[in-house]
Amino acid sequence: MLAILLIIFPLFALLLFGIFKWFTRARINRVDAPLPDHFPDDGFDHQSFQKLLDQFVNDIGLIDYARWHEDEAACTGLSRYIAAVQCYSPENAPERFPAPMDSLSYWINAYNALVIGQVLKYWPLKSVTDIKLPLETAQGMSFFYFHKHIVGGQVMSLFTLEQDKLIKAKADPRMHFLLNCASGSCPIMRPVGGTAEEMETLLSEAAADFVADTSNLLIEHGTGTIILSSIFKWYMSDFTHVAPEPNSPREKRLIAYLSTVAREPLKGDLRRAVKYKLIFTPFNWDINSA
Repeated sequence: MLAILLIIFPLFALLLFGIFKWFTRARINRVDAPLPDHFPDDGFDHQSFQKLLDQFVNDIGLIDYARWHEDEAACTGLSRYIAAVQCYSPENAPERFPAPMDSLSYWINAYNALVIGQVLKYWPLKSVTDIKLPLETAQGMSFFYFHKHIVGGQVMSLFTLEQDKLIKAKADPRMHFLLNCASGSCPIMRPVGGTAEEMETLLSEAAADFVADTSNLLIEHGTGTIILSSIFKWYMSDFTHVAPEPNSPREKRLIAYLSTVAREPLKGDLRRAVKYKLIFTPFNWDINSA
């Protein structure tokens, strides 16, 4: 009997592993489209993407996916921009991205465009978490990890793009306020940045606006607490490694960092609340549709 079990158990385990690999196999979202009209021979032009955002993003940064999905020309326009993302990146064409801000702009806009493209592919959606695998173990795993994209000739997921090209590269942590994951608790969709000056303005405004929204940061002086978006919990180390007073506790460093990007009077309030307890709100995964 033992001999039979020793034969059957490895076969059963191998079968389960094969089933798991089949269900979790990568879905590569590859677009077959020409580059945008008049795409330059040097640099990387984001204007075709900007024109689409001007058309389908409202005044408060929500995206009209329904109207975009029904507009064949607009869907083709996004595919053509993503075709450029597929062809070039700061890694395979560094001459097109001579300054650090050029690379940062590329990775942020590539991420946002690929998110929108994937939402449109599966539209209608109530949440990106509706796209599931049978053996999915975490919210958004299929959308952000198992769906792959071509970026500068490399196959990568949205998770890999964010982690390897931005977070591990120690990009300016304000980039978190420009990445849009198509969900209610994400930062709003903003214009693309081209020049270094435009990117600096975008980063500063996005950070200040995000922390000014009381759904992302709320100071309760009466209870001595600060209620924060989950984004600050998930990516705390990105913010605290550039914060003042590097040897202080990380919660104190997070508050110190937030005070550097906030406008007055919030900036002063944060300085007075440096010893307050931090509470993080649940993340809203509802689609950020207009």
